[in-house]
Amino acid sequence: MDGLKLAAKYSYVCERARLLKISEALRSFFQHNIGNEKIIEKFLKGLASFNFYQKIAQLNQKNVFDEEVISFYWKGSPKLKGEEFIHNNSTLLPIVQLRMNQIVSELVDECVVHPARIVEKTHDDKDYWAEYRPIIKTNRGLKLGKKSEIRAVNELNLELKEGDWITIHFRRIIETISRKEAEHLERLTKKALKNFNKRKEAAKKVR
Repeated sequence: MDGLKLAAKYSYVCERARLLKISEALRSFFQHNIGNEKIIEKFLKGLASFNFYQKIAQLNQKNVFDEEVISFYWKGSPKLKGEEFIHNNSTLLPIVQLRMNQIVSELVDECVVHPARIVEKTHDDKDYWAEYRPIIKTNRGLKLGKKSEIRAVNELNLELKEGDWITIHFRRIIETISRKEAEHLERLTKKALKNFNKRKEAAKKVR
């Protein structure tokens, strides 16, 4: 159940979940325990992330919706086998063949799961300003930019305070994490971007 809820929590903001019109069902499930587990599982199996859950689960001899498998895919912790299958790596795969002028770094930035740190509440006292490192485009590819502030939407009404470490997906605050998890996720993201740039160079030579 916890694995299903975590998968639903990270997936409800995904573009495909919105297109399939299952976002609200996923949100009701993890936030209010509304919904049949089998139906939610079926919904989640229809998303691209499920293929990577399967690969990670197989490598680590775990159930596909084991909480550790889901957590590893989305934020890299706990440390399991299969770093190449985590979200911040797999989400870059479809755009390797695109030319750099066709890649919108803001869209990539939204899709990637970021570690961030709460700075303060916004004036409306609901959302938060959080410090994170955005993905930017350079002549050599994609990389993490300098620390900057982003308005992070607290759509899930989490109880947060200044200094808390969080994950952000599509500008929504998904959950709180430890500083150690945040640092590990940033390392994995840097590695994913480095691998992406290498694949991009290789693809350029083939054309």
